[in-house]
Amino acid sequence: MGRLTAICVIVVVGGLCACTTSDPKIKGAVPNKVVAAALSGTWQCTPEYSSKARHGLLPASVGPDNLEDVFSDFVDASEVRSCGTATLVYEATPKLTITYERNGVLSKAQDIDAKHGLRVADDGTVELVSKSCGSDLGVGCVRDSYRLFVDDSGRLVVVEKSMGAGIAFLILPLLGSDSRMARFAPKVIK
Repeated sequence: MGRLTAICVIVVVGGLCACTTSDPKIKGAVPNKVVAAALSGTWQCTPEYSSKARHGLLPASVGPDNLEDVFSDFVDASEVRSCGTATLVYEATPKLTITYERNGVLSKAQDIDAKHGLRVADDGTVELVSKSCGSDLGVGCVRDSYRLFVDDSGRLVVVEKSMGAGIAFLILPLLGSDSRMARFAPKVIK
């Protein structure tokens, strides 16, 4: 019996572990019609709203805690410590330039483009995608995506989706997906 056959037998005999969670508010978050251009602006780094896990056996998952978390897979946020605001400048090439501000001090501007995982979705929203594979006590891959748009109330909405699959302890197949969101207010000009 070859390795592939043995894994298939284990899948049939051992079953499949799967988990999925989704924030119901995601369905109500609708992009503004001029989505991509509307991303350009200065946004509070701390969200007004962030998904919260209600219950379950797995550790609680929440939406992005701040804008640094959203962009940390794509740019170096090491010089930023809890930003106050983030300025986004969107260009149709597509390119997204990010500058963080904390107590009047600006970080260096950093760009995210197609080679870093930036793309424009069919509905005009901007999407950032990262993938990683690795092994610990098993083998698997994770795909994270962030969909960014401005809603009709003028808030920056970030919908984060994580999907993963793997084999734990080389015998137990696992699947998982999680969808959560955060809503960020524009910077208040004093």
